[in-house]
Amino acid sequence: MKLKSILKTQSIESLQHLEDHWDIAPVDVSETANEEDQRELLIGNLYQRMQNRNAWDTATRDITPAEKDLINFLTIHGGDLEAGETCQRFFDGDRARMEKAVASLAHRGLVFTDRVPGLSDPLDLVGIPEPFLRYVELPSYWEGYLGHFLKELSNNELKHIATQGLRLQPESANKNYLIHIIRTALLDPKFLRRYLDRLAEGPKSVFQSLQERKGIAVYRDLLELNIQRRYDHSRGDAIQWLLNTSGLVFTVVPGANKYNNRLMIPRDIMYVLTNHFQPDERTFAELDSVSVVEKEQKPGVILDNSTTLLRDIVVFCLFVDRWPVRVLATGGIGKNDLKKVMPQLSRYKTLKYAEFLSLFLIEKKLLVSTGETYKVADSFYKWIEDSQGAYQDMITWWLTTNAWNEEYAEGNTLHIDPRPTGLLPIVPFRKIVLEALFDMPQDRWLLDKGFFEEVLPRIRQDIPHRNDPLQYDKHSRSNELVIESIMGECLHWLGLLGIGLLEDKDAELLGLRLGDGKTMKARGGSRGRPRKQKQLEFTFRFTDLGRFVFSRPLERWPEVFRPEHVNEVLPLKFDVESFILQPTHEVIVPPDLALPTFARLNEMAHVKSIDVASILAMNKHSIRDGLDRGLTGGEILEFLTEHSRTPVPESLRMLVEECAEKHGEVNMGHAGGYIVIDDEMVLSQVKSSKKLQPNIKAVLPGGVVILSPDTDVKRLSRELQKIGFMPRLENEHVTVRGEDTINLSLPKEDMVRLVAALRFTMEAAVDDKGHSVADERLSPLLERMKADPRAFAAINDHAEPLLSTWRKALSAATERRVESVQTEYKEKLTTLVTSSVGAGTTASRFTFSGPNPAEEMDDVRDMLDFAIENEHEVTIRYLKVSQDEVEEVILPKSLERERLYAHCRTRDQSAVYRIDRIQWAKLV
Repeated sequence: MKLKSILKTQSIESLQHLEDHWDIAPVDVSETANEEDQRELLIGNLYQRMQNRNAWDTATRDITPAEKDLINFLTIHGGDLEAGETCQRFFDGDRARMEKAVASLAHRGLVFTDRVPGLSDPLDLVGIPEPFLRYVELPSYWEGYLGHFLKELSNNELKHIATQGLRLQPESANKNYLIHIIRTALLDPKFLRRYLDRLAEGPKSVFQSLQERKGIAVYRDLLELNIQRRYDHSRGDAIQWLLNTSGLVFTVVPGANKYNNRLMIPRDIMYVLTNHFQPDERTFAELDSVSVVEKEQKPGVILDNSTTLLRDIVVFCLFVDRWPVRVLATGGIGKNDLKKVMPQLSRYKTLKYAEFLSLFLIEKKLLVSTGETYKVADSFYKWIEDSQGAYQDMITWWLTTNAWNEEYAEGNTLHIDPRPTGLLPIVPFRKIVLEALFDMPQDRWLLDKGFFEEVLPRIRQDIPHRNDPLQYDKHSRSNELVIESIMGECLHWLGLLGIGLLEDKDAELLGLRLGDGKTMKARGGSRGRPRKQKQLEFTFRFTDLGRFVFSRPLERWPEVFRPEHVNEVLPLKFDVESFILQPTHEVIVPPDLALPTFARLNEMAHVKSIDVASILAMNKHSIRDGLDRGLTGGEILEFLTEHSRTPVPESLRMLVEECAEKHGEVNMGHAGGYIVIDDEMVLSQVKSSKKLQPNIKAVLPGGVVILSPDTDVKRLSRELQKIGFMPRLENEHVTVRGEDTINLSLPKEDMVRLVAALRFTMEAAVDDKGHSVADERLSPLLERMKADPRAFAAINDHAEPLLSTWRKALSAATERRVESVQTEYKEKLTTLVTSSVGAGTTASRFTFSGPNPAEEMDDVRDMLDFAIENEHEVTIRYLKVSQDEVEEVILPKSLERERLYAHCRTRDQSAVYRIDRIQWAKLV
């Protein structure tokens, strides 16, 4: 409805009240001649100033939640609704309550009733003046209703839809009237069914395609004719008719060009279609498609990591520092080591969570490699002093990293060999999900399916090649599963979202499902859309930390803890310095204990549980770990006394003193070898040598010199020779025990190679009759090496892949030799036949003038032309779309541009090959 038209219906007293309520400077009407001039002056003053955003904020600052809901309800449907529909759907049919609410809002200039003039049947509307609609901000799940789309069209466009599309006969050209009759017709199930039935074949086919995509798709997707993703541009005319004339389809988000526009069937029309042509009579509360309606009903299991993330990181790093965690060849941490730390982390954490923490700590260089194991960097203890800065580093890393990719089921793409291929750029994908979350309500539980319906169309429009159906790739997962990993794993791990599940076992599936693309591939299809293997539904809501972070725009997240005003309370402030030490030697840790204090406590206590309040236990083993790390008994007691709110139990004090007293009564260490010297003079020369001194750890009675762990014994032997000694060096792997006895000490890898070599020799060394010539001598040797049957069985299993590789190499070498002999024989035979028979012989592969086999593209083309002309078979090595190489024997039929049509002997069927994918060809 028009603002000026509404103001003209108001009395002078109402207009003056609006000036006061909207905080608009009043106009001087004292010099006007009559009331009509006063009205004109007041209307002119209000009309200009009521269209200001600050004035609107002033006018709506005191409205109640119910009044705000009414404004939202009207805005959802374009701003104006027929009074009867408004009464039924918002006020539960209570006409008196509606009139009272509308009168109250009209008195403040927000919502009015209006009667459309010039109609035979009166049409009363409840609505918001059009200029105010742009100030009402709706979340995305309330956008996209029919009235909202129609409001954006001109009178001529509305009339075109009503007369040419719906074949209605409007009484008036009034815009509100045209919108009303179009809505009434299209939302009438009987009319809608008849209207769809009489659509032409082209528009009907496109509309059905759009309906199958849940009512929303990108323009270019509707042009795709089949699974081969070829565009049928004749469908473009049908799409344009639907957009311009039907009233059924609208452009919801324009793209760079029309082919990238996002098209949509209005939500209320989709409701009628998906509910078997039932009328849309939903109340305002029922229009919320993402919130859980039963707001008092909480999920059975709630996952919230907002208070435990940083403590998990401290526990993880202290575990790495305490135990030897190996460095893999790829630079990561092995799954076996990660499984050991998982029981110490907070509840409901998966192996993937531990992998996520390890990747961040390694990339942030808080864990450093010593070559064989990982150790905690000295900078880690400085890093945890600023808890907010630590969290800010982590969220910034996740926003920008591609090393962690939610499309890949394992997550970590950096520390894996071979690296996964074909993955999408994940950073833009994450940002689309985060931008959609900004539109979600932050005060209640939300449904995963409702959120997916909001974000999936944005992804299909903005991320190339992510529309349905997805091309099969062994590392790729569907858009739904990627979103699930971003929300159910990463945003949950970062403490921004709490996740609600029905059962505990669902936590083991969340984010880890692969989809059944591999199953479809195994059935013979070259394409497949990865889908869910198991059904899983979850709800989510913003945590306190999440509400704080999402109160900042996305570009401010790298500095999210910068206060907006002086008195703003910032989360993640770990500033408590005390804990509770119980008589049972258990330590109850508050959620905001300072992280350095928590780290020191972890050095002398073992974790029992990490939760809102964590529990650690002190015992003999944990105290010994603290002593091994260099702490003294006095330092442990001093730390406990300083930070415990309760007195240190006497039994614990005695336990610490006892452990400190006994610690070191048996000393152990690492050495790198030894030297035995009987001559005292030689011993003194060795001890006094400056070159040898750094390698000597200790000299024991009896002339035994213990060397340092990092000593290279062979190099030290050469140094002794240079200064005039003649050392005798034992072989580290071979020890002579007697004249006829030699002991071998081999690592497992060498033992595997030895077993494989013996078995290969026994198989390969055969005489001209195929009998093994080495079996008689080597079989007893192989039997004597079976000291432990179970251990030898494991070695035998590890030797099998190596043995298989050698067998293939021998077989390939034999085949190449046989082929070489055959080729030489056939060439000589051909030369002989050609010279004796003459030029009248039939063309063969030996008469082809080009290289055979052919690898260059021009040579391959010449060979194919020759094979087609002379009907010769060709062996080709072909690169498939999946990047797999296959070798096939074909009989070429014809060559047209870049396509080769042939009969495949290997598969016994006709086939089409792209010339640029033929890697190698050879005439048979």
